[in-house]
Amino acid sequence: MINLAETFEHFPQAPAIEAVFDIKARATVELTEERLLESAQQHLPAYEFLDSQREIKHEVRFSTAKGEEIQQGLQDLGWKGMRFRSADRGYIVNIHRDGMTFSRLSPYQDWERFQEEGLRLWAFSTDLSKPETISRIGVRFINQIILPQGEVNFERYMTSPPSPPENMSMPFLGFMHQGIFQVPESPYSVMITKTIQSPSPTTNNRFALILDIDAFTNMPRPTTTAGLEACLKDMRWLKNKAFFGSITEKAKELFR
Repeated sequence: MINLAETFEHFPQAPAIEAVFDIKARATVELTEERLLESAQQHLPAYEFLDSQREIKHEVRFSTAKGEEIQQGLQDLGWKGMRFRSADRGYIVNIHRDGMTFSRLSPYQDWERFQEEGLRLWAFSTDLSKPETISRIGVRFINQIILPQGEVNFERYMTSPPSPPENMSMPFLGFMHQGIFQVPESPYSVMITKTIQSPSPTTNNRFALILDIDAFTNMPRPTTTAGLEACLKDMRWLKNKAFFGSITEKAKELFR
């Protein structure tokens, strides 16, 4: 059961390399590139234009008939949305005809500031697009756990590490595991993806574990800020519960 009174340890060196709000809500009025850019310049002075996005449909037609050529085509479905980035490059917001995606890049600060800015941008987005219903809400945290220099035993840092077949003792070259779980008696689901990164300059030439947690709901709901905020509180608890249930005490020591 979701217990919002439960608290979790706050780490000085949080491993989150990206935190995301994803809200799907179809616009009921025409949202144009010119209107969005003009409004953002007026109401979001701390954000700069990043890029504009279009929808492209790629079609491939082929036949097994001998000698018949494969036909390919691209169909431009028009402008979809626009991305903006904060002056300090910490926030990125994508506002489009189907909703809004808001990201906080590393270094992640805290939930309160992340949620406050996300809700402010959501209010700006809905003022323009006038959606009637939210069809999906997601809270996603991508965590990168950089292992100590020379450490190759990643299972020391994960509570449910993958393992080779019992009758075959083989070292790992890599792994990718994804599970989707339904939260009982609630509209929420949680998707947990685990993988490993090989040493590279971005990880100081060390192995790193990726723990990607996405708490979401596809149950339609009103677009009110109060209802969205209540939903986000539940999802915050779910992503924290999933995170702390996926790492060991040895992993926590890396973040303190």
